[in-house]
Amino acid sequence: MDDQCLVAVDVPAPINYTTIKKYLNLQPSNEVVDYKEACLSDTHRKLITSPTNNQ
Repeated sequence: MDDQCLVAVDVPAPINYTTIKKYLNLQPSNEVVDYKEACLSDTHRKLITSPTNNQ
């Protein structure tokens, strides 16, 4: 796949990252969308590791 594009997204602390992560996890594995979490703030890390958000 030669036509790859890298996009970096800054998610501000007030935004619920759990919603974004759930959306990304639901994307079909058709090699169109893939993501890596390079660096998460403590705020976002706590949101996705909270037992109430791991559904």
